Amino acid sequence: MCKKQIFIFSLVTTLFISCTSGERELENQLKKLDGEIAVLDSTMGEVVDSLKSADLNPLKFNNISEVVYDKHSTTWVKIEKDSPSTWLHFNLYQPDTLQIEFTPECWASFPIIASKEKIVVYWDNNLDTKYDFPIVKEINKTEESFIGKPFIIFSLKNDSTLSANYIYPELIERLNQSEKERLLFPETFIATYTYR
Repeated sequence: MCKKQIFIFSLVTTLFISCTSGERELENQLKKLDGEIAVLDSTMGEVVDSLKSADLNPLKFNNISEVVYDKHSTTWVKIEKDSPSTWLHFNLYQPDTLQIEFTPECWASFPIIASKEKIVVYWDNNLDTKYDFPIVKEINKTEESFIGKPFIIFSLKNDSTLSANYIYPELIERLNQSEKERLLFPETFIATYTYR
């Protein structure tokens, strides 16, 4: 064999051995990863099973003042057909404001006045949004004559459920129709989890 053939043979052999050892290393890493995934699957299964069997009591409130001045800003939501309504947050920044979360990127702020037995929510066009969602378009189309007028009255139905009385059903219907997959403003909201 000439030097050139020996060099090419050596080069090919080295590349073949390198590729084979690289493949073995890759196989070993994949086996290790499969083992780690199996452990994670097993752990997640245990977590899900424990959540299913846990006695998860909803958060409880004795009166409207506890709802409005809740230091944890409990999230109130209604889930129907696997779709959430809007998320209500009382006392998130101020006790006299209700923050309504339509999506994580779209929030509205409404002034409130609370009495012993009810929360009156007043209409406002105060939006904080990144995108022009259908609900944003619908809120922006709402006549300015609604600003400052009461449009929802909440009362405690029980210790973990707020009942909503909508003063302008036609407005709420328009807002609800802006979303096809979910009902934004249901008749009740459930205390679900603390926000902070």
